[in-house]
Amino acid sequence: MNKILFALLFVSSFTFSQIKGTVKDKDGNPLPFVNIYIENTYVGTTSNELGKYELNITEKNNVI
Repeated sequence: MNKILFALLFVSSFTFSQIKGTVKDKDGNPLPFVNIYIENTYVGTTSNELGKYELNITEKNNVI
């Protein structure tokens, strides 16, 4: 049972990526509600009121 669980976790780690960060202006102030996307795709997200964002990529085709 443990070997099967380990195998599933190992495989799933290769099919899921996460990009996260904070959008800031030149003075280091966070920028809220900025659109972040992967060019030429429909994959994207928006930064929150603190400028933080998280973009989850689950398909191999979406990687640049």
